[in-house]
Amino acid sequence: MLPPDVASQIAAGEVVERPASVVKELIENSIDAGATRITIRVEEGGKRLIRVTDDGCGMDAEDAVLAFQRHATSKIKDADDLWRITTMGFRGEALPSIASVSHVELLTRTPNAEKGTKVVIEGGILQTVEPIGCPQGTTVTVKGLFFNTPARLKFLKAVSTEFAHIAEVVSRYILAFPDIAFTLFHGDREILRHVPTGDERSAVAEVIGREIAQQLVPVQYHEPPYTVRGFVSPPTMSKPTRSHQWFFVNNRFVRNKTLAAAVSHAYHGFVPEGRQPIVVLFLDLPPELVDVNVHPAKIEVRFRKEAEVQAVIARALKEALVAGQVIPVAPFQPKPQLSESQESTLTLRPPTTQPPARSVQRDLADFRTLLRLRFGRIEQATVPQTEATQTQQTQQTAAAASPITAPQIPTQEVAKPSPVNQPKTLPLIARPVGLTPIKQIAATYILAENEQGDLFIVSQHRAHERVLFEQLIRRAEGSEVLRQGLVVPFTLNLGQTQAAFVEGNLKVLRQAGFELEPFGRNTFIVRTVPAIVAQRDYEQLLQDLIDELSAGEMPTTGELLLDLLAAIACKAAIKAGDVLSLEEMQQLLDDLLSLENPALCPHGQPVIIALTKSELDKRFERG
Repeated sequence: MLPPDVASQIAAGEVVERPASVVKELIENSIDAGATRITIRVEEGGKRLIRVTDDGCGMDAEDAVLAFQRHATSKIKDADDLWRITTMGFRGEALPSIASVSHVELLTRTPNAEKGTKVVIEGGILQTVEPIGCPQGTTVTVKGLFFNTPARLKFLKAVSTEFAHIAEVVSRYILAFPDIAFTLFHGDREILRHVPTGDERSAVAEVIGREIAQQLVPVQYHEPPYTVRGFVSPPTMSKPTRSHQWFFVNNRFVRNKTLAAAVSHAYHGFVPEGRQPIVVLFLDLPPELVDVNVHPAKIEVRFRKEAEVQAVIARALKEALVAGQVIPVAPFQPKPQLSESQESTLTLRPPTTQPPARSVQRDLADFRTLLRLRFGRIEQATVPQTEATQTQQTQQTAAAASPITAPQIPTQEVAKPSPVNQPKTLPLIARPVGLTPIKQIAATYILAENEQGDLFIVSQHRAHERVLFEQLIRRAEGSEVLRQGLVVPFTLNLGQTQAAFVEGNLKVLRQAGFELEPFGRNTFIVRTVPAIVAQRDYEQLLQDLIDELSAGEMPTTGELLLDLLAAIACKAAIKAGDVLSLEEMQQLLDDLLSLENPALCPHGQPVIIALTKSELDKRFERG
């Protein structure tokens, strides 16, 4: 048998992962107590102090002490009740788990009692129980979280990171319970104040920003026994991560692959690859159709009919998007009736940016003819005429019409291949790579060879990303990245989590080239941007950077700067699909090979793949 204190700490580890876990459990207790006002105050990101005050029904002295006993709950009477959960909390584990790893003080009073009750517990051990004067409701103060488990204390992140997680937790309950007043303080500063107005869109605006909330499409769908409601973004609005997707099942925030898959299915083909829609979605269903007892933190659920739920969500979203006229439906256009004379004069011409289509049979026939010519099987000395020349001219026209949108790579003179080495026009299927020293394939990869005949395949995006990253690091090591002042500064309206991230990292953002100033709650004025992105859509770029970096675990200040520079380099680099001239490709390779580490991009992905001549010989079974 484990000692009671060890067992308590193990149980606490399942429920209390960080300060935000404490805030979550205490808010849920307040909601279950019928609170209409909940105030959260934290210090040092919750490491030093967490205090949650509500105006709920409170507890008498006996229940106040009993609440700290493990498995003590008034919300479950028998096993069948686990399939009829209608409250936020139900396990009776939160308070004892929190008390086992901190110093806890509880003040509580019921509406009809003259005096309240004060309970003090340290490290899971009851210290005092005494009457005290206090307002109706409950106040729980948690100090020194993990004071008796130093190993777990070391795993907590920076203050800004921990507070960002707390702000995210509070934001979820504002979305789920817009009729409850929430106030959040960090130290003496009021960070968040939600005044219930009865308007659900106002609650969404508090969390993700007014500008975004105004553009969201409402969802209201009923298919017994399911009801789906909430807000989703039009296909024209998306984010780089799923950090702006909130799912609630019977008002409980959950993470569930079935719900996420339903959203992806509904938006398939309507948002760019790698982007995610904004979703605030509520699913209401009979409690016996969902198991909320899957995870100690009650953040994961399991549906009895997963496929049915997924189909209902997908139908609800598609109906909302069509009703909001954000998924265009092309009207049917009947083919015009033409006279015989008109039909005889019509000719089908391929688009000017694409070569005429070729059949597989014709390509194979030309290729076989070339093989016979190569090995002397026939005496004919001419190569079949093909569209290769026309294709090359078309590609040059497309390249001239589609300049690179990223900062231009300096050019230098590159020796042109000798006319003696120029082969005759070849069919598309047998076009050799070595027409030039380097060549672009699919407007994505650069093929190059060295004097030894080794073949190198270079990802143009990752190569340029690595070059820009190294340049930004050298600038940042001096002092700050070169900035471009904006003639007209713009305002950035953020959600709670993103604003908390920016507030705690203004200095690092400035070092990376973005100068922001607070301008009211959750709003910032942006005065400068990195010069390297001044010609791009820097407003969207900055918004994406904040979304991506605030969604994960916050690194140290030095690591955050590197993450910012890597993200800026990624956004500013040329992309797959950008057509490069021969001079630009050569300059990019020269810049890349001058670096100490040209093989990996800032995110650790390969930049170059090499195939040595000996490896090629081996593949073709040459001795």
